[in-house]
Amino acid sequence: MKRYINLSLRIPTTRLYTYSVPEHIKKNLIGKRVLVLLKQKKAVGWVIEEIDRPDNLEIKEIITVLDDEPIISPQSINLAKWTAEYYLCGLSEALNLFIPPSLSQKPITYIEKGSIEITKASPTQKLILELVKEKGRVSLSTLKSRVPSPYSCIKKLSAKGAIKVISQVKPLPEIPKEIKAKEVAKDIPPVLSPDQKEAIDKIRLCIEKGSFSTFLLYGVTGSGKTEVYLRAIEDVIKRGRSAIVLLPEISLTTQLIERFKMRFGAECAIIHSRLTTKERLTEWQRIRQGCPVVVGARSALFSPSKNLGLIVVDEEQSSSYKQENDPRYNARDTAVMRAKMEKAVVILGSATPSLESFHNSQIRRYERLDLPERVQKSRLPDVEIVDMRSEKTPGIFSQKLIKAIEETVGSGHQVILLMNRRGFSNYIQCYDCGSIPGCPNCDITLTFHSSDKRLRCHYCGFSSSAPSVCPKCNAERIKYSGFGTQQVEKEVLRIFPKMRVLRMDTDTTKKRLSHQEMLSLFAEKKVDCLVGTQMISKGLHFPNVILVGVISADIFLSLPDFRAAEKTFSLLTQVSGRSGRGEDYGRVVIQTYNPGHYAIQTAIHQDYSLFFQKEMEYRRELLYPPFSRLLSLILRGENEEKVEKEAERLSEVLLVNNKEDVHILGPAPYYISKIKKNYLYQVILKTPDYKRLHRLLLACDFKPASGVSLIKDIDPVGVV
Repeated sequence: MKRYINLSLRIPTTRLYTYSVPEHIKKNLIGKRVLVLLKQKKAVGWVIEEIDRPDNLEIKEIITVLDDEPIISPQSINLAKWTAEYYLCGLSEALNLFIPPSLSQKPITYIEKGSIEITKASPTQKLILELVKEKGRVSLSTLKSRVPSPYSCIKKLSAKGAIKVISQVKPLPEIPKEIKAKEVAKDIPPVLSPDQKEAIDKIRLCIEKGSFSTFLLYGVTGSGKTEVYLRAIEDVIKRGRSAIVLLPEISLTTQLIERFKMRFGAECAIIHSRLTTKERLTEWQRIRQGCPVVVGARSALFSPSKNLGLIVVDEEQSSSYKQENDPRYNARDTAVMRAKMEKAVVILGSATPSLESFHNSQIRRYERLDLPERVQKSRLPDVEIVDMRSEKTPGIFSQKLIKAIEETVGSGHQVILLMNRRGFSNYIQCYDCGSIPGCPNCDITLTFHSSDKRLRCHYCGFSSSAPSVCPKCNAERIKYSGFGTQQVEKEVLRIFPKMRVLRMDTDTTKKRLSHQEMLSLFAEKKVDCLVGTQMISKGLHFPNVILVGVISADIFLSLPDFRAAEKTFSLLTQVSGRSGRGEDYGRVVIQTYNPGHYAIQTAIHQDYSLFFQKEMEYRRELLYPPFSRLLSLILRGENEEKVEKEAERLSEVLLVNNKEDVHILGPAPYYISKIKKNYLYQVILKTPDYKRLHRLLLACDFKPASGVSLIKDIDPVGVV
């Protein structure tokens, strides 16, 4: 009986393609790659499912099967289907999440000697046969470089049996069964606090049952959440199952990876974006072959872990778990769905949970586990607020912070300074005409970087030399306004010339392993002061740090974002938690121009409950998450008039088809109305039931005009 399969091809589409299977192929093909013809061109497809005989009788056969064993498991295919449906993307885009980039490459076509000897051949055919005889096997690309227009001759020779045309993919790397781990001192598990023990006991009970459960591990900074993760993973491994641990920032992976390696040795695989293609494929293959622990950034969620028993999402509130290009998934929410499908346990850990997760714990969708005290009874740092409006001499540092830095370093301790904006100055401005240089590709001012005296756009990468005279009026009076991490670093060195200062932001951490090298220097006390953006605000453990300074606590509060207060509270609470994690008391100095704001006041005392109460009142009144679900629809194109017109047309189509009382906001220019030469307009949909959003989009079937693209972002976490 003829078999038929549905394939997902490596093209951005929601549809599947049907092919038949040659009768000599008997094996199960689901999860394997196959080679097919699509519009007379060879293409690689992933077998998704077998189907009954289709009505259309003219179905092409697959050319060949490229894998001996399935590359994607049935569970991964199911999760990819859910991801495609929920996040409004094509199945092929969702499947790409599960596949290392090197496995998505096109197969290599080879020419080999056939079983038939021929005597008559054209000069071109003879040249092909001679090359094949000489080499034994010749790649098509090599043949094309030696033989002009070889295709017709290859076709004729193949039909006669004189040559064979074979397509093969790059084989998966061979992974030794016994991997010698780098020598790492084994850690000694600490004595658990009563709260830690109670949390682990509850988690263990669900692991033993083999049932799906989601826990919100809510603990103050330094309360020992990582040890709870480690004990839960140990329990999962003992039962022959595997675990995935997600971390939001690459900067966090360095220290935590060391802790996991000290506990689990070679049983720990690492996945993040700084790995080379070869390293990533090797780790992926190790996981396929049974490595039980995976640690990494959001992409680690799609690792081929077998018999999954536990997923940990550390710092679950972080916006880094949301992917900002298609498919625009949130790794935290997708982790919960994967665990549900595979009957695994999820631990969402944070000192500042997202309002959505904390709300889910209140309505019993998640079970909350509290760690209200730091381990070993160490106390939270003392927090002081400096009202920068009352500073007599305006500048980057208040007198209180300068004195605190001097005392801290003088006592042999270390300092962390947070400035959540990179660069030297926010912008430069002409005193005479007031003009501010902007990016020609984006609707944003250029940031001055003193290291190379250039103006840079942090969205598209455009850069130009900083002008010595105004480009508009030729005046020579140029002023530098605002500041970023570069200027903070320079100012520290001006005030404390002998201080050892290290700056950590996306400008200084572009090289591979730079995070690891910098944090190692700081851990070894070869640096007195670490200056950085929010990448240094959470997850790091340096017992010698007893002072944290927040240069400007108001940055998020100035954004047109309903999550501005939540982001401010989380950032201040998290970075405060880096202080006083050793034997000495910690201190935090927060500089602000808005000291009375509830996000800042509640962060001083790490009072999440009070912040949650105040913020939820605001969210409920304006129907923002967790009381609603959002869908951001962004129109993008190079012709502003056309983009605006299409945004208005989209809004009209939505209004006509809105049968379920979905709130439709806009259209309006996106908060940055031009990025990378593209103009952006946004329409926001808001409703308590996300299924209404899906139904409304399905009813509209909107297709933008040529030159305009539509971005669909459900549950956006950026500026909305």
